[in-house]
Order: sequence, then C-alpha cells, then structure tokens
Amino acid sequence: MFESLQHRKFVFAPVDSGAGNKTSAKRQGIVSSLDLTADIEELKKVNGELREARRAAFNLLEDAQQTESRLANDLGSMRLLTRLAQELVSDERLETYYDSILNAVIALTKADAGTFQLLNKETQQLEMVASKGFEKDFINYFEFVGAKSNTSWGIALRTKERVLIDFDVPPGEDPDGSLRMHVEEGILSAQSTPLISHSGNAIGMVTTHFRKHYRPGEHELYFIDLVARMAADMIDRKKAEAALRESEERLRKLNASLEQKVLERTKELSEKDTRLTNLNESLFAMNREMHALNSELKTFTTVAGTNYRETLRHLYIHLETIVMQDARNLSNSSRANLRRAQGAVQKMKLLTEDLIEFSKLHEIGSREENVDLNTIFQTALSDFTSKAIHAQMDISCEELPSISGSTPLLSLLFHHLLDNAIKFRKTDKDHKIKITCQELENEEHVNDEGIIENSRYWVIRIADNGIGFDQEESEKIFEMFYQSQEKGKYKGSGVGLAICKKIMEMHGGFLIAESKPGEGAAFSCYFPSGHTLIDSPGK
Repeated sequence: MFESLQHRKFVFAPVDSGAGNKTSAKRQGIVSSLDLTADIEELKKVNGELREARRAAFNLLEDAQQTESRLANDLGSMRLLTRLAQELVSDERLETYYDSILNAVIALTKADAGTFQLLNKETQQLEMVASKGFEKDFINYFEFVGAKSNTSWGIALRTKERVLIDFDVPPGEDPDGSLRMHVEEGILSAQSTPLISHSGNAIGMVTTHFRKHYRPGEHELYFIDLVARMAADMIDRKKAEAALRESEERLRKLNASLEQKVLERTKELSEKDTRLTNLNESLFAMNREMHALNSELKTFTTVAGTNYRETLRHLYIHLETIVMQDARNLSNSSRANLRRAQGAVQKMKLLTEDLIEFSKLHEIGSREENVDLNTIFQTALSDFTSKAIHAQMDISCEELPSISGSTPLLSLLFHHLLDNAIKFRKTDKDHKIKITCQELENEEHVNDEGIIENSRYWVIRIADNGIGFDQEESEKIFEMFYQSQEKGKYKGSGVGLAICKKIMEMHGGFLIAESKPGEGAAFSCYFPSGHTLIDSPGK
C-alpha cells in the first residue's frame, strides 16, 4: 500500500484565468481528494490487521508459557512422586510414611493445610495420624471421625469416593457445627480422597484444605489419585508384613522353653523372699531404735522441761526479791530493766510449757472416746471467766455435736482457740466471739489437702471481731513459733496454733483460718462426720 502511494501520479492542470479553466481545476482537485480518502481507509485496515496479528502472537506466547509452566509442574510432581516412592520403599517404619504422604499431597495441590487418617477396622472410624496447618485443639476434636460425620472425611468414608466440599454453608446444612469449626479455623474448602489398595482394602483418607474457595483441577486430582493408590498399596503391604512378623514373634515366644521360664520365676521368687527377709530385719531394727530414741527423748523432755521451768521460776523469784528489797537503791531505769527481765523470764516459761505440751500430744491423746463438744467448750470457757476482761465480752455458742476423739486434746484445742480469740481483741470496741456449727459436704466451701473424698464434715467455726490479720498469713500462723509483727506486742509463744493444727490432724480433720485486718478472724475446725457418734444435732 505504501508502495502504491509512492508511485501514484498526480496530474495538475495549469491554472487558466478563464471560467472553463477554473471548472476543470476544481474537478481534478475533487478526484485527488477521493483517492487520498481511499488510501487512508486502506491504511486503517492494514493497522487493524497488524493489531490482530500482534494479539494472536501474544496469545500464542501466553499459551506457550502456560504449557511450559504445566510441563514444569508435571515434571516437579513426577519428581515428587519418585522421591515419595523411594522413601516408602526404603523405610520400614510406617509412622514415617504418614508425614511424607501428607506433605506430598499438600505440595501437589498447593494447599494451606492437610490431614492424614487411617481407618480402624474394629471401630470403623478414621484416626488422625498426621496433620499440618491446624491448631492442636482442632486436631484433638477431630482425632476420631465416623461415617456419620458431616465433614468431608465422614462423607468420603460413607461413599468411598472423593469429596469436594465448601464449609461456609447455611446453619441448616451443618447440624453438628463441624463445618462451622472449619470456617472458624480459617478453612473454606477441602478435598478428601479415600485410600483404597489394589486388593480393595480401605486404608484411610488423605485430605487437603484451602483457606479460600478452591476446587483442584483434573490434573491435580490425577496426581492425588497416584499418591493415594501408591500410599494405600504400600501401607497395606507394610501392615501385612508387620502382622506376619508379629505372628512369627508370638510363635517364637510360645515355643520358648517352659523349663527356663520356671527356673527364672523360681530364682525371682527366691530373690524377693531374701529381700523381704532383709527388709523385715531392717524394719525391726529401725523400729527398736525408734522406740529407744522416743524413750530417751521423752525422758530428756521431761527432765529438761522440769529443770528449765524450775530454773526460770527461781530466776523470776530472785528478780522479784531484788525489786522488792532493793527498790530504794535502784534507779527508775534499773527497776524498769528488772521488770523487762521478769517479762522475758515469764515468756520463756510460757514457751517451755507450750513446747512440752506439744511434745506430749500423742501421749495425751492415746485414749479415744465419745466426747461431747458442748461440755468441752464450757470447760474451756470457764478458764477465762475469772478474768476481768470477760465482763466486756459477748460470747455465743450454738449446739455442738459429739464426736469420737480425745477429751484432753479437744479441751486443749478449744482452750487455745478461745485464748487466741480473746487475746487479739480491739481495746476500743466491745469484743464478740461467736461459735457456730454446721454439717456439709466436702465439696462445699472446702479447699484443703486434708479432705477425705466422699465424706461429710462437722465444721466448728470460732469467729471474733478482733484485730484480725492479713489473709496471706493464713498458712504461716500455724507454723511453730510464728508471730506476725503486729501480734509481737501480745503475750504468747507462737506455739498455740501449731498445737491446734496438730490436734486436728490427729482427729483426721484440718483447720482453716480466715481474716481481714481490722475485721476480726475466724478459725474453722473440720471434723470428719464419719467419726461422729451419738447425740449429734440433727441426727
């Protein structure tokens, strides 16, 4: 076309001044303009053809690239299958197959997650043996899946055919909520392919999951089928070989010499008998030694305690004599020092008596009998009625039960608990002490390691409105010699509550302390009601 334009001849007539000449020139100009228009149209047509040719070339190039990409993917898939086949043949352990098979299928489908399950022939359930891309809770929930499940696993197990599924379905199509759980996990689509060997045995299920709506193409499904058949045949063969080996091993064990087993058993029994004899002798010697040590300790405690108390008593008397006889010769500071020394002696005497009392708890409580706690409480309360502070106290007590225990120990328990409630009172407020009783199950408001399962408890609660203590100290206050900084200014050895705890343990119960600073304290004694005998409230 360009060539025609180059060689086209244009004829122009000379300009004439006459009218005829003007008409001829006008006609020739019109003809030349029409020719140019035709040439332009032809050029546009040629340009359109060139664009179509270029588009066709681009499409051919794109098709070639896609073909090349598919061939590369196919080559990669074939190499992946080859490596998988080599692994399955070379490794004797079934467990190592599962991750390899799952990783291969995930790679083939470019999936976001996947699972591998084996079929339990007895339960007819799929059991999860390998997974990738899921949270632990999700895998634990679907660890076992049956044919009734609405998931892709359950549908494929029922139909024994591949299942392609979307999980974001209306609630009416998800009665058990299993599909919604996939969506919550971020999974929208999945494909499940059953593993069926050439012999027709159902082996399990391999599933790939996608975080977007996706359907694997026929090409991908073809390679999944190759992996599924290869894996099913290999696992079927390996299981058969393992079953054969196990059968041979059982047969070998059954054919072992019975006489050898009898000799081994006889030797084992003889060794055990020898060890038991030696152990009994050792225990007897240790028991005898413990009795001797306990006897010596008891003698030492008695002698040392008596001598120590006597020495402290004489020391107090001598100090008092100095104060009374030489008071005129002493300065005020000297007299104050002597009084402080007397206070320290009294405190040491109290501590000594409490320690002796603690060491003799088992001896005191050696006799068990039916004990009326009402009588015990009244006796313990009478120890404090002679004190002037008793008139300022309001003490109330509910009806208490009778339990099986030691009267001296329970008297000591109530004495120390009442002494504790009276001692730590507020000086600017009327003091109140309330003793309550109730029977309850061990599950109700009980939190202690000493609980006896499936039993009931009598709870004797001694509450006051005294100074209280920090709840963080509720365990420490039962330790030997423990005294809080606030209570350090009160009379006491720090042994009383340790004695109470020990007495409760000896009666099969436990003791709990509850308090808030400035709001009083409450001590709850938990006695197993199985030990309750007669004349108990509500019986």
